[in-house]
Amino acid sequence: MSYVKNVAIVGANGTVGTFITDALLKTGKHTITALTRSTSGNFPFGVKLATIDYDKPETIVSALKDQQVLIITMGVGAPPEQQLKLIDAAADAGVPYVMPNDWGYDVSRDDMYKESFFHLQSKTARAHIEERGVSSWISLVCGFWYEFSLGQGTETFGIDSSKKEAILFDGGNTQMDTSTLSYVGKTVAALLSLPEKKADAAATTSGGKGGSLEQFKNNYVRVAEFSVTQREMLDSVQRVSGTTDKDWKISHETTRERYAHASGEVMKGNYALFVTAMYSRVWFPDGSPVYHDKGLHDELLGLQKEELDVASKRAVDRGRVGYNSH
Repeated sequence: MSYVKNVAIVGANGTVGTFITDALLKTGKHTITALTRSTSGNFPFGVKLATIDYDKPETIVSALKDQQVLIITMGVGAPPEQQLKLIDAAADAGVPYVMPNDWGYDVSRDDMYKESFFHLQSKTARAHIEERGVSSWISLVCGFWYEFSLGQGTETFGIDSSKKEAILFDGGNTQMDTSTLSYVGKTVAALLSLPEKKADAAATTSGGKGGSLEQFKNNYVRVAEFSVTQREMLDSVQRVSGTTDKDWKISHETTRERYAHASGEVMKGNYALFVTAMYSRVWFPDGSPVYHDKGLHDELLGLQKEELDVASKRAVDRGRVGYNSH
């Protein structure tokens, strides 16, 4: 059985990249190379480092020589041309697979793509990979990261555990598909541990129904650790914090009004409301927060889901220490 072994990652010590890198290392199947502009950061033991310069594309091509997968994890504020330079370098180096900077909601939804102020370059990146005709893209749809978002305060999931304040959107009963950061890491590790070829997958499973990496070429992997309403999130937070509604200040807003105000401010240059606009749009009670209707791959990848309260406890802890980085 043949699976990909050489994996390069941009953002190996970043918010989601750390979890992806750790999960890949734990498989013992992969050699991980971190592409970085500086080697002074904290990188997990066992990761090779390759210094790159975005103004010198040849350094990226050199770093990607003999790599089979390029994983791109970058902050929302990263210059979009950087991803395109990475894609070009991957093509020049002959890298078969690229996982672009898609680590959230369903970017195949054109309406959300246009309105959410998030991954605005996503479609451009995927199209560029196809135009180069060397690499294939695989995008991960995992929802907004559960404990990361829940620990940020009311601007994301409407819940601030440190202040005991909650804003219920449209009554709080809209269902959302979401996953923790560790689940995202495990998803990537399980995906890249699949047999690369369909024939190998068929030969190793009864009925020939096993998954393969190549079946996801120029396609989406969709996973959801939780499918949960905002009210259920609040109930979970209250359970792990030993509180009830009487201990909280609970108010109500409609997501469409919330989005209209925040997005209007962003369009005027007030980026302080960027996160509010982005999350408000995804919370619309029109099916936007869910993607499981398109089919999930959790079972195929053999993923084990965490208990909701365990993840909520981590979010409460994050809120307690005031972690507000996006």
